[in-house]
Amino acid sequence: GTTQIDALYIGAEQLWKKAPTLATLTVIPMPRDATVVLTATGYTQEGNSITVAPGTSVHYVVSKEEFKTVSGDIVVNTTIDLPVNLDSTMATLTIIPNPIDAIVTLTATGSTQVGNSITVEKGTTVHYVVSKIDYDTVEDDEIVNSTYVLPVSLIESEKVVTLIPETEDGTVAHVKMVAIGYGVVEGDGSASIAVAKGTRIDYTLTADGYNTQTGIIYGDYTKTVHIP
Repeated sequence: GTTQIDALYIGAEQLWKKAPTLATLTVIPMPRDATVVLTATGYTQEGNSITVAPGTSVHYVVSKEEFKTVSGDIVVNTTIDLPVNLDSTMATLTIIPNPIDAIVTLTATGSTQVGNSITVEKGTTVHYVVSKIDYDTVEDDEIVNSTYVLPVSLIESEKVVTLIPETEDGTVAHVKMVAIGYGVVEGDGSASIAVAKGTRIDYTLTADGYNTQTGIIYGDYTKTVHIP
């Protein structure tokens, strides 16, 4: 007839037994090119799959360089897909400097800088230096546990401007220097003021027996002014 049977006997002798229904386990790794190893006694892996009798325990290992290996055991009762996501053991630090043309130097044991970035094992300490002429250098350490961008802004270095007046007979002149945002400095024989590069400095020079002299200077230098 049409009744499904599992086995055929004559007396106690088994003449035929229905082949067991098999189940397939397929591991879907992420990243896709990770290596998948499947083991179960009496069965052979094909690709990222293994076909076994229901109730069979399968051991799986999913690995890839620079990623944490994932392994485990699963009892396969039906055909299933098993997604396995790997976490990267690496992380990238990228420095975005301001000004954008500042020089970025990144150092970490066993890793090499590429552009303004460096990729290291998670938990690694990265030493960075950001520098540019006429700006104060910024230097520090970062413990890198994830991929991220670190903005680093530089501040313009202050420039020391010194003014030295001269007189015909050597009379000591008094110097007064005024720069907006930096206050007023005064001195006899000379005076100095620290300002950002390009800052305008108004000065006044006075000496007994000489005409008062005023003027404007900029920048980072020492200037000698003759008082007529």
